Amino acid sequence: MSNMLPNASNYGFIAVLLAAFLWGTTGTAATFAPNLSPLAIGAAAMGGGLLQALLARKSIKKNLIHINSNLIILITGVVSVFIYPLAFYSSMHLAGVTIGTVVSIGT
Repeated sequence: MSNMLPNASNYGFIAVLLAAFLWGTTGTAATFAPNLSPLAIGAAAMGGGLLQALLARKSIKKNLIHINSNLIILITGVVSVFIYPLAFYSSMHLAGVTIGTVVSIGT
């Protein structure tokens, strides 16, 4: 019976597989909410990143010196991650799921 439970090395694989499935279906799922603005959907998607930062706050505090020494790179990354979901869901809304996905991921 214990052989049916996933071992520790499988948890990472399962987490990545689940994340890939969820990430791969967000554009399609957003099309089923036509009354919601694509910017609202993109803003909601940013909640996951904020949750990750909240969960990593101890590590962030511990590495604050390294973070501050790379502040320009950090700010560039923050702005990029902030803009991407807004642009991605807007492209789904304007061009459709197929073209929006190809253009968004291609750029």
